[in-house]
Amino acid sequence: MRKHTIYCLLYPIMMMLLVMNLGCGTTRSLYKKIKPDEPYLIKKIMVFPPIDLSGLPTGKAAQTSEDFVEILKQSPQLSIYTPPQGWSLPAELKAPKFGVAYFDPKIAEMARNKNMNALLAAFCPPIKKSSSRAGIWPFRYDAEVYKISIIINALNVANGCLYLTDLSSNDVYFKSDEVSGMSEKEIFEKVWEKGMPDILEQQASVVIQRLIAAPWTGRILDNRKDLLMINAGKDAGVQPDQVFNVFSEGKSIVCRTGREVDLTGEKIGKIKTVSVMEEHTLATPESGGPFSVGQTIRFKPKPE
Repeated sequence: MRKHTIYCLLYPIMMMLLVMNLGCGTTRSLYKKIKPDEPYLIKKIMVFPPIDLSGLPTGKAAQTSEDFVEILKQSPQLSIYTPPQGWSLPAELKAPKFGVAYFDPKIAEMARNKNMNALLAAFCPPIKKSSSRAGIWPFRYDAEVYKISIIINALNVANGCLYLTDLSSNDVYFKSDEVSGMSEKEIFEKVWEKGMPDILEQQASVVIQRLIAAPWTGRILDNRKDLLMINAGKDAGVQPDQVFNVFSEGKSIVCRTGREVDLTGEKIGKIKTVSVMEEHTLATPESGGPFSVGQTIRFKPKPE
């Protein structure tokens, strides 16, 4: 009878731990075990340090960025970069409305010149505190609850549109007497240690899925006697005889925020790669045209 009672008490705990472990494994499998069904090109992603309004101790925001980058690097379809020295998000983005980062045009142009496909920036809102009751009866207790959050913004460098803006939060519970006498800095450090790893796993999963699902997009850099140069090479996995659709330059529209977005124009033809270099590739017209510098290209893994 005593053994049965102990088992009944331990069984829910064991099941809870099992579910938690299975959940983590499922999340990691999204970016550790990617096996594409068709050819793909590697997308170059530049990750900026977070805009931090969380109140975290000094260095924790930078550590968050480093940990996030390490998770993203586990995807074989993404190549992760950090900004060149001296480049950072402008001061006016220190408190973006709703956490949406509107990248400065100069930053977007720098990214285009470095053949990036997307920019990532995180926004860390202030940590919010509340009181609640936690635990499972009969082990309920008074708790202090700290909500830690991150908003990830991913910008399509080719046209200035956002791939995504995604919020992920985690509630961290402490018994009231557990944090009594601790400074806010000490509490926030514990909040970061308990709550941040799961947030980064969730955000990395969302970012990787969204970026992989988006078509690889680039542009024509040069055109000399029907020999076209495009802004990707061996570094992106380009191979000879691959085909890219080409689109005319679309209209530019100005959003209500004042940010300019370039729309993709109509499909005007196709080009095929003939000579692949490290960071650039030469291609020849396959159909349609005329082709010119600045036109958008999109990788076409399957024949139509």
